[in-house]
This record gives sequence, structure tokens and C-alpha cells, in this order.
Amino acid sequence: AYFGFMMATFSTLNMVAAPCSDEGFASKNTIFDSVLYALLATGIAWLVDTISAPEEASSLAYSELVKLWSRIETAVRELLDPTMEKYTFPGDDIDALINNATRLAAEAELEPRFWRPNWRG
Repeated sequence: AYFGFMMATFSTLNMVAAPCSDEGFASKNTIFDSVLYALLATGIAWLVDTISAPEEASSLAYSELVKLWSRIETAVRELLDPTMEKYTFPGDDIDALINNATRLAAEAELEPRFWRPNWRG
């Protein structure tokens, strides 16, 4: 579809810009080259964006929530472990994980989610 749009755009440029005559009309090769260069530039831009794209905020928020629940599970296991002499609650660790997950969830709500359901943060 995009290729068809590009062909229509580049092939009609000369019809609109110049009066109807054979002189000044671009050859088919010129139009094809223009379309090809535009498509190559678009493809290269897409490839660079895809390779260098950071991980999505929703994925980061999910992994942060998994870390949080894992840390809570570890804390409860340590609390209920009869062999432990002294238990220190990891409140600062859990608080930091909650803050990170909350921050990332707020960012995930701003993501465009065209084919995925809305973020339920």
C-alpha cells in the first residue's frame, strides 16, 4: 500500500507542476528512481529505529512487578523460616521496587497500543 502511494505521489508531481506537454515531463526512470530512493530511505530509517529502540515501558513495568513480587515472596519465606535467628524486613528494597513499577506503569499508559489491549496499571 505504501509503495502504491509513493508511486502515485511521485508520478503526479510533474503533472501538477508543469502544463500538459511533453517537454519538461520526467521520464519513467526518474520517477522510479525517486520512489526507490524514498523507499530505501524509509526502510533504512525503520531498520535503525527497530534496532536501536529501547524496551517498551510496559515490558519494563511488568518485569519490575515480577521483581517486586519475587522480593516480597523471599521476604515472607525468610520471615516464616524457623531457622532464622534475626529477621530484618527489606522495606527499602520493596519501596524502591514499588516506586519504579509505579513510574514505569505511568509511562506505559502513554504508549501507543494499537494492537494490544490498554495498559491496566
